[in-house]
Amino acid sequence: MAGSAGGTGFDLGMGYGGILFRYWEPISGSLTGEVGLLMGAGHAEVRDQLTQREVGSDNFLVAEPEMSVLYSLFPGIRLGASVGYRLTTGVQDLPGVSTGDLNAFTGTLSVRLGGD
Repeated sequence: MAGSAGGTGFDLGMGYGGILFRYWEPISGSLTGEVGLLMGAGHAEVRDQLTQREVGSDNFLVAEPEMSVLYSLFPGIRLGASVGYRLTTGVQDLPGVSTGDLNAFTGTLSVRLGGD
């Protein structure tokens, strides 16, 4: 993020979590398709790059729908790839940041153990 005329910038940090709902269906043999929805809340903060002083923070709500494909390597071990989109609302107290700035496409690679 661009800073003031003095040349310093700002760092945006955020984290979120919530409840994850998933539905999966076998596609063929070792492949499984899955759709999911994470619903929860998060926190974001803006810090000055030079001093690391917090200049603003806010809590927000988040919803993240996603689609996944899982490949079963062995019984109980699956490789997965997911794509989704993070939607946020409620960002008001972050200088230079709007709710739309936190919305973004997401991607995940995973190894899942257990659950055969």
